[in-house]
Amino acid sequence: MEDKPTAVEELFDSLKEYGEARVQLLKLIAINKVSGFASTVVSMIILIMILFTIIFCVSIGAALLIGNMIGEAYYGFFIVAGFYLIIGLILFSVRSSVLREPVSNKLISELVD
Repeated sequence: MEDKPTAVEELFDSLKEYGEARVQLLKLIAINKVSGFASTVVSMIILIMILFTIIFCVSIGAALLIGNMIGEAYYGFFIVAGFYLIIGLILFSVRSSVLREPVSNKLISELVD
């Protein structure tokens, strides 16, 4: 003879199923957030690599052009290096507001949303 589950047993089974479903939902939410964060980081790294390649090629071209106009190729490289030194010093002095905060805000927004 089969016993019918009581209301308390049915409630316990429902709570157990709810708990398992809730754990599964939290796992899926976490996976979604991590995958979104990882894709953002990977895309930022790829864009930065492309940007650096473009800057590298343009810098060599500019250095050769300036050096050709001045008369010695290495002068052009010194001038381009000095230009980057000035830009580097400016970025170093404003690194918190220009670099850290926007990058941190972007990564945090990817994790929170």
